[in-house]
Amino acid sequence: MKNVTTKDEIPIPEPTLVSVKQMAKASPALSESFIRKLLFNRHKNGLFDSGAIIRVGHRVFLDQGLFMKWIVDRSKGLVHD
Repeated sequence: MKNVTTKDEIPIPEPTLVSVKQMAKASPALSESFIRKLLFNRHKNGLFDSGAIIRVGHRVFLDQGLFMKWIVDRSKGLVHD
């Protein structure tokens, strides 16, 4: 993973962007339909606020690291609907 530097030269890891299909393939426990349901309800479930969703035109990508962090935080009870 490459690092991007800010004006103060603090390294920030580049996000790993994946499609819904790629995310489902990388994490077999998460089906495409389940991920799409999470995306559909992104404003209600906090996924939008997590920063894990990247839109480029009509395409939707997920920052793999932030998405998985969001999933884990929810499973630990750190986030409530």
